[in-house]
Amino acid sequence: MLKHDYLEAQIEALCKTIAAVIFGSEAIKKIFKKYEDEKEASDPMHEKFLELKLLDLLKQNQTEEARAWIFSAVSKAPNIRRLIFALDGYNKLREAKCLSESEIERDLSQIRSLYDAGD
Repeated sequence: MLKHDYLEAQIEALCKTIAAVIFGSEAIKKIFKKYEDEKEASDPMHEKFLELKLLDLLKQNQTEEARAWIFSAVSKAPNIRRLIFALDGYNKLREAKCLSESEIERDLSQIRSLYDAGD
């Protein structure tokens, strides 16, 4: 496993170097930033981290930080997993009676706009 991770990192570094020589470093930085964001967004371990961080914020009664955490995670990578994460997070906020129904509705409306799923 460690060998595989090391080899993968070496190949990725080599590809970045070759691509930077061919296309220029600024263009490559943008491409790899997008790639890393997509890779992170599809990583199940990262999804678990998001959930655990949210639970920790809720346990500490940090409602505003939890709301910001949810919106940040969804806006960074609006995919189906993040949508499920957001819905689950707001359900937890509702159960804990941390937010009013109108606040939850307003936040979910903002999230819905990220997915272009409005009325």
